[in-house]
Amino acid sequence: MPSSSKNITLRSSDGETFEVQEAVALESKTIKRMIEESSPSNQEAITLPIVSGNILAMDLQYCEKHIEDDRSTAKELRSWDADFVKLDKDTLFQLVLAATYLGIERLVDLASEGAWSKVRPEIGGLGFRKKYGNNCSSYEDQEVEMGYLWVSGSYTG
Repeated sequence: MPSSSKNITLRSSDGETFEVQEAVALESKTIKRMIEESSPSNQEAITLPIVSGNILAMDLQYCEKHIEDDRSTAKELRSWDADFVKLDKDTLFQLVLAATYLGIERLVDLASEGAWSKVRPEIGGLGFRKKYGNNCSSYEDQEVEMGYLWVSGSYTG
């Protein structure tokens, strides 16, 4: 993708500002729509009211890397993505919410997958249900367990 010389200023919910190349900002469908709907003479920062500065920085880092992906091999990009989501689950959930709001679908998928990999071991079939209260009959428990095993890909039956 050709590099854009125009810069866009973004402001996070906590007031942090970021100046990024237009091509990076346009990876977000939400920002793209905001740019298209504003007048060309409007040089104000685009405020993103539900995205904090630290999460916006991560979103922008992801977008920047992915507009440069024509210079990276697919293997390098997959490796970079895998390292990118080595975060705690709370940060991953914030990243999913922000990427959803910003309309960065590939990041939604990546962060969701990372969040699921953190939560899946906690769920552990019925262990999660027992930890947080279980009002189901034994038969219902078995159906839920089979559903969990099927969804997680470990159902053999």
